[in-house]
Amino acid sequence: MNTSKTVLAAIAGLCLFATSAQAVLAPAEIQLTVSDATGLPGSIVFPTISFPINGFEFDSLTLTLTYDASVLAFQAGASTVTLNGASQALTSLPNYFAGAPTTVGGLQQTVYSAFSVNSVPVTGALVLTGSFQILGGAASGLYPVVFSGSVSTGPGPAFDEPDFSSQLSVAVVPEPETWLLWIGGIGMLATRGIRRRRQVVAS
Repeated sequence: MNTSKTVLAAIAGLCLFATSAQAVLAPAEIQLTVSDATGLPGSIVFPTISFPINGFEFDSLTLTLTYDASVLAFQAGASTVTLNGASQALTSLPNYFAGAPTTVGGLQQTVYSAFSVNSVPVTGALVLTGSFQILGGAASGLYPVVFSGSVSTGPGPAFDEPDFSSQLSVAVVPEPETWLLWIGGIGMLATRGIRRRRQVVAS
C-alpha cells in the first residue's frame, strides 16, 4: 500500500516537473501595441506596431503581413524600424529579405524577414512603422492588416524565439466629394421633411 502511494507520488512529481519545465522552455507570446491609421483613397498612412522586448538581445525578426492588396499597397522602402531609439529603413537592415507574395483567403500574404543585427541588446521597445498606400478608388471601410511572426533574441535556452500575432486596421474615409454628396442628400431630405410638416399644419 505504501509502495503504491510512493510510486504514485513520484509519478505525480515527475508530471509536475515536466509541465513546469515545458512552461519555462515554451516560446513566449509577445503582446504587441498597435496604432491604427486613417486616410483618403490615394493617400499614404503609417500604422505602427511596438514590440515590448526591452532587455532582450535582439538578433532577427521574421514578419508576415496579410492584407487586402486590392485596397492597400505595402511600401517596404518607406517603412522604418526603430531600435534603441534609432530609426532606419526596413529594407536597409542587414540580410533583409522579402518573399514572393502569396494569396491566402483572398488576401495577400508576404514574408519580410531574416534580417540580423548581431545580437544587439535592446533598451526600450522595437517599433515598426509600416507605410501603406491606400489605392485610388478604394471603398470606404475598415481594412485589417495582420502582423505575425517571431523574434530571435539571440543565444539562450528559453524564450529564444518568442512569437507574436496582432491586427490593426486601416480606415479608408470617403473623399471630400462623397462627403458633399452625403451632406447635400441629408439637406434635401431635411428640407422635404420641413415642407411636409408645414403642409400638415396648414391643412
